[in-house]
Amino acid sequence: MIGVSTAPETGTSSTADDDVLPGHLVAVIAPAGAGKTRYLGAIADSMRAREHDAVVIDAVVSGPDAVLDALTGEIDLVCIDDAHVLAPSDELDAAVVRRIGEGRWTALAGRDILPVSWRRWLARGQAVEIGFADLLLGLEQLAALVEGAGMSAADDDLEELLRLTAGWAGPAVLCVEERRRVDGEEWPTTDAVRYIRGEVVETLPDRLRHLLNRLAYLPSLDAEVARVALESQRAAALLDEAASRQLMLLPAPGPRTTLYLPPVAATALRSDPTGPDAEELRAMRHSVSLLYERRGEWDDAVALMLDATPEHAVRQLSRMLGALEPLGRTNNTLKWFRKLPRELRAQPSGVLGLALALIQAGYAVEADELLDRSNPESWKRDELAEFLVVRALASRVRFRHSEAIDAAQGALEVIDEGLMCSASRTSFLRLLAEEQIQEVRAWQGELDPTRHTLGARNDEAPHGYHDVSLVHAMGIAAVVLCEAGRYATAAERAQSTLNIAARRGLGDSHLTTEAYLALGLIASERGDLVAARDHLEGARTSAETTLFPTTRVRIDLALAEVFARLGDRQSAQQQLDSVVKATWDTGDPVLQNRVLATSAVLQVLTRDSTQLAKTSHRLRGVRTPAMVVAARLRCALALGSTTDFSTIANDLDAAQTAATDVAAALCRAQMCRDSDPQAASEYVLRALRVAEKEDMWHTLLDVATGLEPIFARAAGAADQTTGPTPRFTRRVISYLARMAEKNQILLSARELELARYLDSRLTNGQLAEQLFISENTVKTHLRHIYQKLGVEQRDEAVRKLKELGLILDH
Repeated sequence: MIGVSTAPETGTSSTADDDVLPGHLVAVIAPAGAGKTRYLGAIADSMRAREHDAVVIDAVVSGPDAVLDALTGEIDLVCIDDAHVLAPSDELDAAVVRRIGEGRWTALAGRDILPVSWRRWLARGQAVEIGFADLLLGLEQLAALVEGAGMSAADDDLEELLRLTAGWAGPAVLCVEERRRVDGEEWPTTDAVRYIRGEVVETLPDRLRHLLNRLAYLPSLDAEVARVALESQRAAALLDEAASRQLMLLPAPGPRTTLYLPPVAATALRSDPTGPDAEELRAMRHSVSLLYERRGEWDDAVALMLDATPEHAVRQLSRMLGALEPLGRTNNTLKWFRKLPRELRAQPSGVLGLALALIQAGYAVEADELLDRSNPESWKRDELAEFLVVRALASRVRFRHSEAIDAAQGALEVIDEGLMCSASRTSFLRLLAEEQIQEVRAWQGELDPTRHTLGARNDEAPHGYHDVSLVHAMGIAAVVLCEAGRYATAAERAQSTLNIAARRGLGDSHLTTEAYLALGLIASERGDLVAARDHLEGARTSAETTLFPTTRVRIDLALAEVFARLGDRQSAQQQLDSVVKATWDTGDPVLQNRVLATSAVLQVLTRDSTQLAKTSHRLRGVRTPAMVVAARLRCALALGSTTDFSTIANDLDAAQTAATDVAAALCRAQMCRDSDPQAASEYVLRALRVAEKEDMWHTLLDVATGLEPIFARAAGAADQTTGPTPRFTRRVISYLARMAEKNQILLSARELELARYLDSRLTNGQLAEQLFISENTVKTHLRHIYQKLGVEQRDEAVRKLKELGLILDH
């Protein structure tokens, strides 16, 4: 018969193993050109290789009678190509049922439907479906196809061919042949698109054609997208039908069950004259874009909006910024802003949106350049206010604090003149501007005007001040209170910040960074160095996504001091060096002063008198921020220089904070401790009262060196009604005595390193391995440590070291 190919008769019929084919009935359903004929030929050849007879029949060429004759015969495998042209009939069904019962194999291939009831056998495990996705070519097969055409293609070229066709064999062959014919460098798709339109699109039922030529404009498809795109509740059922009939739809990778069309198929559908007109298409894309936005699929949402209504894309990108973690970094937003039409990027909303995206993505310099090229004088008042707020943000990120304050104050002036936007938007812009001014002043050490405003921001937030800004402001307030020496209030504020953040779903966000920074500063002040380190390292981790580098600098400098107090000189110096490397070239004098002050503290703690003298000289005369003046006092005490005490005391008085009040009182006590012990005692009492009230510890003790007799005298003269309490005074005197004894012991750096391991119960040999020294060297160091401590046993040494604070009591 015409169109029939048979293998030589071998005398075998149904004795083959069941694993020759995946099922006794194979249903191959795929669009034209998908390689169904090739697949049938391959399984027929496989059967023949196993000495089974097989036949492949083209239903179009041979006709229904020949097909029925083959199915009712004794051939082991019958493959029917183009079976979709056959009309369903009881005879065909009965023939297939008989073959399954006899253990013979049948394979039917068609474009979307088959003439037999094969799905019932699928449920029984007797049939298997081979779909469009199963027949697609991979990169290796495409490479062989290109090579067979006498051409060569790089890996990138092959991947592009795979992207365009998804491995659809027929269109891939046409792309290759067309490229060879035109001798081009790209993969032309004209012939492939024409083939798909003629062989697939124009043969679709009207209802499915209407569905697909609309979904072809969308990046991904699912039931919800189809329902919104077609504005029909039946769309989901139509999509299921199209998928079940293997109509060019392929599963998309990812967690969500979605489908997509190969690009050549989408192009063919878009050129269909029965497709949507421009207005219908614009409305559909706009609606689906909003759906993607609600689902958080921002890339697809913005891509569609740019195609549909670009003028709405700017507002959508603004919503995108708000939906992402506040003040977080997002390069995607920047990418999409760059795709806005030029005329939109020149509009105020486009400029401001792009500038904000640049700032958040870490490109503050580029944001400044963009703002510099703008012409805000011609903008509306609302846009000008927002421009100035964004300018303030960009300046702060670059440590250009004077410019930030000027811009923020300018924004407040414009806002005061009245805006046309909503009251909540006006309130929010005002608060953003005020926040920039207040935080810059806090960074610069002007704590008094800042502390009052920030301290007022509690649960009763002003109108329009949403949760994000409230938590952020309260955290900053806690840090400011710490720098002012008001640790008791700071502890309450920091804990309140964390509680509010947890209640409002912000507990895991970077907005709690300042609260954890404050807790670290408080723990360090109280001498709980392990807790301080943990809080600060946690704050540093969350600070990686914060916008403003001043917070990160504060954390790193605080960590450097904690490491130094723990005796980890190397980590302390590395922490300090990282700040210098990252920020020193900003030229911010406050930053440089803070770094120098921390360097001085580290040098005091490590007794590096040579470097301390140089740092002290560089700090001379510096008055802001207040921590720098306190560091000057510590330098003077460590170096034994009393000539600057009077100037330092006056500079401390000028700062007018609790911390500087304590330092100033003790500075004056140092000045008159020999000439006027009574006056020195009064200064000490003043310092003790403030320190106890504000829960200070190290702020007091770090500048009390040499005042031990004065503290003892003050304790006897203290007034029980005005304070300080005897318990607090005794605790301070006891600590100073231990510090004096520790200073007399003066363990060497190597002895101190070994001493910190004495509580670990390691043997001498294990200590030697830990410190990379010999066991004899360990014994020598231990002998010297015991002599200096005045003890004879290791347990006694551990107890003494804990009393002196040289090792921590775990």
